[in-house]
Amino acid sequence: IGSVLRKAGNGKFPLNFSEIQDILGIGRNAAYAIVKKGYFSTVRIGGIIRISKRSFDAWLDEKSKSCQVCDDT
Repeated sequence: IGSVLRKAGNGKFPLNFSEIQDILGIGRNAAYAIVKKGYFSTVRIGGIIRISKRSFDAWLDEKSKSCQVCDDT
């Protein structure tokens, strides 16, 4: 259901690593590296890590202003 609502434009659902990879056009290792650096809020549910969409979007907006997305991974 989450993926259906996410596609419908509801921005409240957390992102997973593959979505971060797709959005940024990066590989798995780079996605894990930027999450590990703590640039945005995460939650661990069992063995699964989810990334706060709101904090990810804020980080991406800030990085986009300087055109340096993921330059320090």
